[in-house]
Amino acid sequence: MLESMDIADYFVLSSLNQNIEINNLKLQKLLYYFYAMNLVNGNENPFHEKFEKWQYGPVLPSVYHSYKQFGGYDIVEVPKHFRFNSRKDEFESYQFDESILSENIRESIDAFIRNLSNYGPFDLVEKTHSHDEWKKDEPLINMGIKNLEYDDVATKEFFKDNPEEQIWTSQS
Repeated sequence: MLESMDIADYFVLSSLNQNIEINNLKLQKLLYYFYAMNLVNGNENPFHEKFEKWQYGPVLPSVYHSYKQFGGYDIVEVPKHFRFNSRKDEFESYQFDESILSENIRESIDAFIRNLSNYGPFDLVEKTHSHDEWKKDEPLINMGIKNLEYDDVATKEFFKDNPEEQIWTSQS
């Protein structure tokens, strides 16, 4: 399993290389659909963490916090990140290196981003707000309750039962 940040960084890099606008909000939704696609295709959750249910839909908190420096504006570069090195007992900065992802994964993400490129961030927010997993907790989300997580099984079942929601299979 890859680190969530590595996948997110490649999503940003791929979007930039394809001249497709991306901001933190859109990044979060693209990652969520990538997660759903993997579940529907019989794979495990590709991320080390769970998506949380936030006001504007699904979010991977670590990715959100790493990219929040861009605010609501387009992300213009893959930033340096920090991680804890337990052997040295200190934090260290690192820059994403796309070579850690296999060519197959990179090509899959490139195609995925192309297929969803016509969706704006709020188009994706609106779509995710119609999903059962978000709707069932909407009152709690609107009250500001934190740490509400998406369930892999329920997410997979929703997308299998609603193939029209598998937006990665067609263009908008």
